[in-house]
Amino acid sequence: MSRTHRAISRALIGSVLAGVFGAGVSGCSRSEPRTEIEAKIEFAKRIVEGGFVKMTDVTAASYDPMTYELIDVEISDSDRIIRAARAEILVSREMDTVSLRLIDVVAADSTPGVEAIVSMETMTTEPVALGYDVID
Repeated sequence: MSRTHRAISRALIGSVLAGVFGAGVSGCSRSEPRTEIEAKIEFAKRIVEGGFVKMTDVTAASYDPMTYELIDVEISDSDRIIRAARAEILVSREMDTVSLRLIDVVAADSTPGVEAIVSMETMTTEPVALGYDVID
């Protein structure tokens, strides 16, 4: 794994996932347990709605209603942008975390001293705690 790849995935995506789930769920108690499917649906809807989270914009054009896979994903901040054709939402019941497996990825970083464009088949974000238990 290249240094640029690690920098892009950790600095940008980790804070994005934490911010998206850290905001809580309308109409639900933040700590109320959810099934793996409920967690995926919640996350897919939030990403498709898009939003500005801690100086980062996260969007997807849509999601597959059968698999909850995100389609045409973009994650960006002032210096970095990551585009992926698709993203699989990975929910861990054992760890109560979520991460994304981005597929067909292009990432660019204009941070002085880093300045790079990276293309990769897949990239998986580091897991982020959901703040609730994932149940069967």
